[in-house]
Amino acid sequence: MKGKGKVGYLSGTNPVVVRISHL
Repeated sequence: MKGKGKVGYLSGTNPVVVRISHL
């Protein structure tokens, strides 16, 4: 849940950053 919220926010700015965060 926590990660999902962060991913959604980053996805709006930089999808690449979201990928790195997921890793």
